[in-house]
Amino acid sequence: MQQFIGGTPEEFPERYYTLSPLSHIDATAPPPITILGTSDRLVSVDHATLLDQALSKAGLPHQIYLLPGNDHGFDVNWGGFGTQIARAKIKDFLKRYSQ
Repeated sequence: MQQFIGGTPEEFPERYYTLSPLSHIDATAPPPITILGTSDRLVSVDHATLLDQALSKAGLPHQIYLLPGNDHGFDVNWGGFGTQIARAKIKDFLKRYSQ
C-alpha cells in the first residue's frame, strides 16, 4: 500500500482516508457485496470484517462471502471453484438489489 499510495498513513492520511471503503459509508451508498479469498495476500479477512461491521452498523444492506483457500484475483481462473461460487453470489445479489 505504501508503494501504491506514495508513503505511510502518517505521511498521507488524506490519501488513505480517501481510498478506504470505510470512508464512504453513508445512507446514500449502494448495497455492496464483498467476496474475498481467505488466503488473500493483499486484502485481509480482518479488513473485510471491519467493512462488514461498519455496513451493519450503518444499517446498509450488504453481503459478504469468504472463500476458503482463495487468493486475491482468484476470479482470473474463470472455471475455478471460487469463481463459480462468486458468479452465483453476484448473480443473486444483482437480482436482489438491482432497481
